[in-house]
This record gives sequence, C-alpha cells and structure tokens, in this order.
Amino acid sequence: MSSPPFILLLIYIAIGISAGILGAMLGIGGGVIIVPALYAVFAAYHYYEHDLALHMAIGTSLASIIFNSLAATWIYHKLRLVCWPLFFKMAPWYLLGSIGGAILTVYLTDRILSWIFAGFLFALALYFWFKKRNDAGSFPIPAIPYLVPIGLGIGCLSNVLGVGGGTLAAPYFQLLTIPTRQSLGTSAATSLFLSFIGSIAYLIASWKIEWPMRIGYIDLDAFLVIGITSMLVAKLGVRIGQHLSMMWIRRLFSFVFIFTGLAFILLK
Repeated sequence: MSSPPFILLLIYIAIGISAGILGAMLGIGGGVIIVPALYAVFAAYHYYEHDLALHMAIGTSLASIIFNSLAATWIYHKLRLVCWPLFFKMAPWYLLGSIGGAILTVYLTDRILSWIFAGFLFALALYFWFKKRNDAGSFPIPAIPYLVPIGLGIGCLSNVLGVGGGTLAAPYFQLLTIPTRQSLGTSAATSLFLSFIGSIAYLIASWKIEWPMRIGYIDLDAFLVIGITSMLVAKLGVRIGQHLSMMWIRRLFSFVFIFTGLAFILLK
C-alpha cells in the first residue's frame, strides 16, 4: 500500500505546521509531534519495514527540528530571551551525550523505543500540568560539576527519543528558577544544537544511501517539507507564546502529550 505523493505532501505540511507552532511556542523544537506523526505515516502506508519505521521517524525528526529551532532561537535571541552563558556551559556535555544516544539507538528495537517514548510523554504531561509559573528576575548558574550529568543525560535522551533536547531542557531550566520565557528561549537554542549534532551522529551510525528516498535514518521528502514548513511558522509560535498565559499553554500541552503517548502505545 502506498500513498499518492500529493497526499503525503499535505500530511507532511500539516505535521510541519503543528510542530512548528507548538515547538516554537514552548521552545521544544516539535519532536514530540513529529516522531509519533511520522511513525504513524510510515507504519500506515508501509513506507518502511516494521522494525525500521520508528528509527526513521526519530532520525527524520531530529533533522527537521534544525529548521524550526534555528528560526525560534533567532527570534528568542532578538527578544533577549536566551541565556547564552548557561547554554555554552552545557554544550560540551550535550555533545558527548548526543553522540552516545545516537549510537545507543541503533541497537534498540522499535518496541523498546516506543515504550520509552510513551513513558517520556506521560512524565512530561504531568510536569507541565503541575508546574507553576516562575517569574524570578535573576538566577544562579550552577557550577560545571552539577551541569555535567544533566548535560550528558539531556544529550543522550534527546537522540534516543528524537525530540531535539529542548523538551528535556525546558523542565530543568525552570527548576533552576530561570524565568519561564527565558527558559523557552534557552531550550530552543538547546534544540538547535542537539538536533544538528544528533542528525550528524545518526547519519554516521546508520549510513546507507537510498537516493532519492533516504540517507541513513533520514527520510529526505519528510525532512525537507516538515523542516521548511515548521521554520516558516516558527515566528507565529513564538508570538503566541509571548501573548498567551503560560499556565494555559502548559495545560494544553499536557493534553497533547497524553493523547500522543496513548496513540503511540495503541499503534504498537
């Protein structure tokens, strides 16, 4: 069973718009939208073998997030909402963890990855539901020894889950009492860095060219359409995030994450 190119194009555009707006709104890149959506498409249309579908969804998600995160990071930077000193302190550990995560994912089965991803979404839903708004005006940046394990963990899990890192970094940044909107901007920068590094690591770990369909675990059509579409709507997502109540946005995302996690389990 295959899907007409035009239908797939519309599906990819819809995924890109959803991931671009929601990802930029919370500085998370949109991987939590892209991974399950692409997995559903690949599985439903038998685009790839069953054991390959989720790996392709994760690899393609990481590559697509680069576009959206680049646009979102630039916008947040112009608004002075990126804590660059904290980002640069964590960047080396992001890098090491990201490489390890890409290598680890190659050896994990689709079933294990799906349960890890679903559990992650449920935990994230609980976090966003109960997290209270933080408007602290200043905050201390932790010393390097405290940042190393967190950076390694975020880098590793971002590649295992294909979410780009911002989804994992945002809760941690807010635990540091970083103001909510600045934590979103710093998370966007984290997504940009980790999605770029993760994509390269995935290409190296899964190198196989089937032109013009895919390179490694990256589906070229989905990557380009979703990536470009999400980048074009990123500014809209940031604007919405600046004007809406953060509590309302968190509750909305809790519902999205729970629904996506349930859908992910049912797909298996």
